[in-house]
Amino acid sequence: MILGEGKNPTLTHLVKLAEISGIKKTLALSIIEEVRQAVANWVGYATESGMSKVSKTMIQTALNHVGSQLRV
Repeated sequence: MILGEGKNPTLTHLVKLAEISGIKKTLALSIIEEVRQAVANWVGYATESGMSKVSKTMIQTALNHVGSQLRV
C-alpha cells in the first residue's frame, strides 16, 4: 500500500512517498524514469531467456495496465 492506495498507486503517490522519505521530487522522477526504461526493455531479456510468446503477452498486458496508472 502506498499512501493509502493499495491497488493502483499513481505517479503522484510515488513522488509523495519519495518526498516523505527525503528524496527530492526531481530525483524521484529520474529514478522512476530509469525504471520505466528498464521495464520497457524487458521483452528482450524474456526472449533471451526462452520465455514463451503466451507468457510474454500476459506480462506485457499487465505492464501496460500498470504503466497507464502511473500518470500524473
